[in-house]
Amino acid sequence: MNLNRIHKYDLSVGDNNVNVMLPDGAQILSVAAQHGIVRVWILLDPNIQPKKTYRFTVVGTGWDIQRDALGIFIGTAYDGEFVWHVFARDVLAFDAELARLRAKAGEQ
Repeated sequence: MNLNRIHKYDLSVGDNNVNVMLPDGAQILSVAAQHGIVRVWILLDPNIQPKKTYRFTVVGTGWDIQRDALGIFIGTAYDGEFVWHVFARDVLAFDAELARLRAKAGEQ
């Protein structure tokens, strides 16, 4: 039986993209601010070797951004007066967004 594990990754705000190596089958669960740091939680099988790099970008509300460079929207993190929006640039992000949209459509 393969056991999965939830891992937490710190993300940088602004121009500093964060690259994370993940195995096939990894699933983005959520993003949030914790102790002043924007983080992403990902469910994965730690026994599978990471194969792909996923690039995460965090931008603030009201910032000028180049939309085509961001990738797929993952979620929003609230940190006091700051609101951060997290994007990812790979297939994994698309799967997470698709699942979120399907779940949202099921709620209506």
